[in-house]
Amino acid sequence: MKKTIHRADSRINNDFGWLRISASFRDDAEQQRKNFHNLLILDDALMIPAGRGFKLHPHDNMEIISWILSGVDEHNDSRNGITLIGRDEVQLMSAGTGIEHAENNHSETEAVHMFQIWIAPKKKNIEPRYQVKSLRDINRVDQLVTFISPDGRDNSLTINQDAFLSVITLSESNSFTYGMKKSGNALYIFVLYGNIDVEDISLKHRDAIGLEDTDSTKVQARQKSDILFIEVPWKLSFQGRYLKNLGEEFSDSYTTVWILFPFRVVWIFNGVVKMGFILLKMTIQFELHKTLDI
Repeated sequence: MKKTIHRADSRINNDFGWLRISASFRDDAEQQRKNFHNLLILDDALMIPAGRGFKLHPHDNMEIISWILSGVDEHNDSRNGITLIGRDEVQLMSAGTGIEHAENNHSETEAVHMFQIWIAPKKKNIEPRYQVKSLRDINRVDQLVTFISPDGRDNSLTINQDAFLSVITLSESNSFTYGMKKSGNALYIFVLYGNIDVEDISLKHRDAIGLEDTDSTKVQARQKSDILFIEVPWKLSFQGRYLKNLGEEFSDSYTTVWILFPFRVVWIFNGVVKMGFILLKMTIQFELHKTLDI
């Protein structure tokens, strides 16, 4: 069994004022922090109040999961308009052939705390779709709840990948054995809250471990713990277009409209002027040829 341990203090942290992100992976990081097979992004994000957020931007061929821990996320897209996603609700967006969307904090006073998880899709260019599921009233104490799967089992959301996302709240001193749902998949175990032992390795709040070549894994709770299991195929599928975890790109998602607008106007104006000169030159040459022919 191959093990990859990611400690909470090694997570990649960025603070953009309106948005604070603690990321498990980043495209320009060292190799073991670029991704865990088809799991590309696992971000713990906090968005400040007063309507700040990601302005309209595109995605394609990506499975994007947003799990709201607190607050209300205002989601606006080119297909369904505005949707409000509240506490303990999960949205799965299959970007497929392409979609544009924006995300903002709906509240003037309360921050939005969310996990955003990105998984590479199994099939390219499917019809874009959205699904939402509430976990608020589902009992997950000492029992596993699978909320995303490839076949929609147990009323889970259906993902375009042979991937499974499950969560359990394990009581203090209790243990649980996770059985792999698809042979050949890899497993990423993330501690939302608490303190657990996995394969004789102690994991605390926001620690994680990636496991390969295993059929089952025992988890022991040292204290009451919320645990997220992400099971993905080990072979990386096609990877679509997305914002990477780079500061300037996250900043651009909010500031592009306002800061870059004047520069874009100048760029367009210069292009129009150049085209005008080209047309003028062509006209003069045409008239000159006509004159010479006479």
